[in-house]
Amino acid sequence: MSGRPLRTVQHSSVWGVHPLGGDRLLVVNDSNFVEEIDWNGKRLWQAAVPAGALDARRLLDGTTVVACWTGGCVVALGPDGKETWRIPNVRAVDVEPLPSGGFLVAGHEDKVLLEADAAGKVTLRLPLPEEPMDVDLLPDGNFLIAFDKVKRVVEMDRAGNELRRLELPFGPEDCQRLRDGRTAVAGVDGAALFDAAGKQLWCLQLGHSGHVDARIATGPGAK
Repeated sequence: MSGRPLRTVQHSSVWGVHPLGGDRLLVVNDSNFVEEIDWNGKRLWQAAVPAGALDARRLLDGTTVVACWTGGCVVALGPDGKETWRIPNVRAVDVEPLPSGGFLVAGHEDKVLLEADAAGKVTLRLPLPEEPMDVDLLPDGNFLIAFDKVKRVVEMDRAGNELRRLELPFGPEDCQRLRDGRTAVAGVDGAALFDAAGKQLWCLQLGHSGHVDARIATGPGAK
């Protein structure tokens, strides 16, 4: 949590990456595929998806949901890597699993937040004031949203009302609220950690970083 690198794995082209059980990683390539690898770089599973894949997450039922930005859709893959359903007409850049088994979607150019169930049925469509790069569900039911162009992270309620914001020196592309109130952010200049009052605790210069995951905040399929 001090920002010191612990281990790395080389990969030719990666945008989104998330931990899975068994110390594996779910990796999405920003061209047209998603795969699982281990920390030695060994490929365990791979599937082709529509163009511009920027994020992929594993749902509770084992479905892999992929945000396809330039493909203009969200697609779901079964265990065999074949498409089972899709949500069309959304420039999706982020998907986030929910405890209910469903997931959230950030539609960038669409300026929209979608909530969908495990079968891909959209249950909430919330218009947003700016282009979102990431959206997370907070324990109190509010949303934490990263807006890259205006360089801020905003907390909103389900009606779209802004509750508070965190102004940043760089464009955020992923954010995560930790259990103690701190906020981890990744963006165009690397990754940073902010305390509950918005003070920057550290900034790790890594170049363009699309996603950040705190291993202590486990999600579906993670340990």
